[in-house]
Amino acid sequence: MTLLERFPGVTFYAADKVEIQEDVEIGPGSRVGTFVVILKGSRIGRDCTIGSFVHIAGAQIGDRVSIQTNVHVTRHTTVESDVFLGPGVVTTNDKQMDGQELKGPFIGAHSRIGAGAILLPVRIGTHVVVGAGAVVNKPVANGVVVAGVPARLLHSQGSHA
Repeated sequence: MTLLERFPGVTFYAADKVEIQEDVEIGPGSRVGTFVVILKGSRIGRDCTIGSFVHIAGAQIGDRVSIQTNVHVTRHTTVESDVFLGPGVVTTNDKQMDGQELKGPFIGAHSRIGAGAILLPVRIGTHVVVGAGAVVNKPVANGVVVAGVPARLLHSQGSHA
């Protein structure tokens, strides 16, 4: 079965240069660039854009998410709807200090993650802006702007529920 048959309503810009394992869901209206790898267990919502050279390893992606080129979304990461991941964003997962299972970052709805940001396995709230090149190693509250290494609060946009 071809990718076009497996994922009706999804646009592949170069289907012969995309690897999608079994047990993957991609919502209709989504667009997938070249040299994309999507591993088993990944769930990608409707109307998403996945740029070229993207690796998604068992992550949960909401609707209308834009993932730019050269992004790595690690296993156990959750990206809620209407999120922008800039070019070169990297998420990480690791065993937590308390011995829990592997976890990846949680990125709340309507957040924008700047180019080259590195996201450790922490919770990033809704309506958050993460500056380009930031290293996010602590939870980020809703409605704030963070930047730097490590990421620090720059501005509070107000409360978003």
